[in-house]
Amino acid sequence: MIKENQGKLELLRGNAKRLYVIADFDNTITAKQCRTSMGIINHSGVFEKGFEEEHRQICNQYKIKAIEATDNEIKNEMWNKTLYGFFELFQKYHLTEDRLEEILQKSNIKFREGFLDFIEFLHQKEIPLIIISAGVANLIEKFLEKEGVFYDNITIVSNDILFDAQGNIKEIPQNVINPVNKNQVSFAKEIEQKLKEKEYILLFGDRPDDIQMIEGREPKKTCSIAFANKQGEIEALKNKFDIVTDDSKILEMLKEILNRGEGK
Repeated sequence: MIKENQGKLELLRGNAKRLYVIADFDNTITAKQCRTSMGIINHSGVFEKGFEEEHRQICNQYKIKAIEATDNEIKNEMWNKTLYGFFELFQKYHLTEDRLEEILQKSNIKFREGFLDFIEFLHQKEIPLIIISAGVANLIEKFLEKEGVFYDNITIVSNDILFDAQGNIKEIPQNVINPVNKNQVSFAKEIEQKLKEKEYILLFGDRPDDIQMIEGREPKKTCSIAFANKQGEIEALKNKFDIVTDDSKILEMLKEILNRGEGK
């Protein structure tokens, strides 16, 4: 454990029924060595000649600036242009549902150690899991379905591509969710209604900006946990998250805390 706040963990004891979970997907729920859900598509090699060059141009024109920018407004603008550009490429180069399925099957995507069991645990305890991602909702959903864990307690809030009956792209996201605007996402009314009954939030992320996912949800009692995937971000994570770790033992610890809280 890089940073531990035992008091925040103890806050959760006995409160499984009053808790919901918000989690980033890429390299948080999935292992740190995996490509992101967007990266899996971009680097799949299934597209016709020309895709790679246009993808490189978008990265050079916008993505590098998004990563390097220190001003949040500029960072947000550059990320929006990056992701929207990627979605336009998917449409231009005829990404289909069948191709998306093929891309997923060939990818290296897998759960972070312990997270498959943790998702099973959340389902058994009827704890809502809200996944907020700057990636591709369709691929996230297909991955969870493939692993047999797309349960009814899970909600995905991400960039959704609409396909028509033939499996061709009908519509790409217009207002993209990017790594720095996750505090602006909204949930469906029925989801918000369920969450109103919950006093506690458990947050998982792997980037400093992921802490924004609980902004505006105060005065909820929160416990925020970050997985330290990049050495250079550890100090920023320590400044923003209650707990920072580079392993997955925290997941077993959480299960024990919530179980013991119920006297089991």
